Order: sequence, then C-alpha cells, then structure tokens
Amino acid sequence: KRDGVPIFSIEPTYQTEVDALLEHWPPNLVATYFSLRVICAEADANADRAQSIASRLIAKRTNVEGLRDTLKDPDDLDRVWQEHLPDAPDWRTIRTIDDVELMRQIGDHSREARGRHMVRAIATLASDGERVFAVVGASHVIRQEPTLRSLLATHN
Repeated sequence: KRDGVPIFSIEPTYQTEVDALLEHWPPNLVATYFSLRVICAEADANADRAQSIASRLIAKRTNVEGLRDTLKDPDDLDRVWQEHLPDAPDWRTIRTIDDVELMRQIGDHSREARGRHMVRAIATLASDGERVFAVVGASHVIRQEPTLRSLLATHN
C-alpha cells in the first residue's frame, strides 16, 4: 500500500464459483455443498452445533442466483441429504465434507473451477507485463504450476 502496489484477490466471486458447479450438479446439491463446507468447518462433528449453525447459515449460503429457494432450513438439508446420500452418515456428524464421496466430488469441481480462474487472472496480468506475486494455499501452487509455466512460456 505504501508503494502503491495494486492488490486484489485472484479468487473467483462466489457467484462465479456457484455458476461453475451448477454446470455439473443440481442446485440443491450445490447449495448443500456450500452450506456444509462451512457447517463442518465450524461444528467439528458436534451434531447440536451443526444444527444450530445450519439454522443461521443456510439462508446466507443460498442467497445467490441459482441457489435461492433450494434450501430454507435444516429440514431441507435433511431432505436433500436423504435423497442423494441415503447411506452417508448424518450431515451433522461428519468432520469434513470430503468424508462423503459425492461432496468430495463436488469439492473437486470447486477447486478446479477456482484454480482455472486463478490461472487466468495471473496469466492475464503477466501477459500484460505486470509482475505478479500471488499468495495462495499450497495445493493451488501444486495444481496450477504446470499450467502457469506453460501459459507464461507462450507470453515470453
């Protein structure tokens, strides 16, 4: 900031991430994924805490185009869970959504979409002659490095 270096996020917007998942998954599963991603992180497999978090969080996580009216409350989450994951453990007791195969698959699509967005942002800046210093989680670096190297080689 002191030196006037521009700073911005290379993360896609929530809407962009939702849209990418809706290309592959029905809205009620996408809403379930985004809700449970936060619920699991905050509830630590405590069923009562998960229920409480879900009650206040679902409206926020589904307040985006494509997800509105897909889940209204924990009862809707129960319904979607039973419809798509009847043999999975209760959503209130899982530690991470990656513990449930279908949720892991949706998460993989989410990570891929986020990664593609980040790579495009970095490559665009670099091709415009900007020096880019990106701070991301380690898994992004591992997944994106080969693609970035290839893209940036074509611009040099």
